[in-house]
Amino acid sequence: KTTELLKAFQGRCIIQTMFLKGIFEGKDVDNTADRYVLPWLETIKAIAPRQVMIYTIDRETPRKGLYKASHEELDRILSLLTQAGIYATASY
Repeated sequence: KTTELLKAFQGRCIIQTMFLKGIFEGKDVDNTADRYVLPWLETIKAIAPRQVMIYTIDRETPRKGLYKASHEELDRILSLLTQAGIYATASY
């Protein structure tokens, strides 16, 4: 439903997404892996936003065990967006 609502903006929106990894409540968390990134990318393509901003954790989190995505990981995701023709920026 959220995707359909964002598509209604007809490209007049900006999507921000945080990428991180670590352990949360005893479970591995890593949304930089292809099993998360590739379906997310398909959703981004469907929404066709004006811009996508990707970033990672900037400061210590309230919960221990969460870590920044690396520059290389963000650059890889940025490259996928660019190859798909989507204007995107990354903040490290």
